[in-house]
Amino acid sequence: MLTFGLDAAVIEIWTDVDGVLTAGLRKVKKAFTIPTLTYAEAMELSHFGAKVIYSPTLQPPLKKAIPIYIINAFNPGFTGTYITTYYDPLGHAVSGISSISSISLLTLQSGGMFGMAGIAGRLFGSLAVAGISVILITQGYFEYSITFAIPPQWAAQTAKRVEAEFEYEIEKGMVELVKVENNRIFFLFAISTVEKYRHPARGAVCL
Repeated sequence: MLTFGLDAAVIEIWTDVDGVLTAGLRKVKKAFTIPTLTYAEAMELSHFGAKVIYSPTLQPPLKKAIPIYIINAFNPGFTGTYITTYYDPLGHAVSGISSISSISLLTLQSGGMFGMAGIAGRLFGSLAVAGISVILITQGYFEYSITFAIPPQWAAQTAKRVEAEFEYEIEKGMVELVKVENNRIFFLFAISTVEKYRHPARGAVCL
């Protein structure tokens, strides 16, 4: 915030690694430094497990397009990672990979309500009222099935909440009981897109 208020030309973040890496070294031994990231790519990676960057830190400099250098305090001669609004068309198609271990996937299937609008609204509205935060969402054709990920400690509570919301439909056989899958791992692939948009696409895999 101080840098933002002073209209600084650049922000330097000194850490103990060589910038933002393509993946965590503990999981991928051959991970290497990403030389350039857009703010959007950096935010995507930070939301899903990248430890070097903290999403709220990126918001103030983004408003004034202040570039950020992430540098290793123990290897100051190394360039590190440069975060800016500029998209590097010569960079890698996949900027980096982040992961979240041990998440729970919940699926609501509503074959008897195929094509009916408002299923997703009711589902996530009930979760919002309960203060349950969703990590990611994937939806089938015409809301036939909706799968979402949450922290594992909320899985049982969330399943009960959703089944209470759709109690009538479950009794009538229009909606199935919530399917819960625990101990899943979520991988996010930050994929660079065309320069004029300057926003990364997302590739996600749950195992």
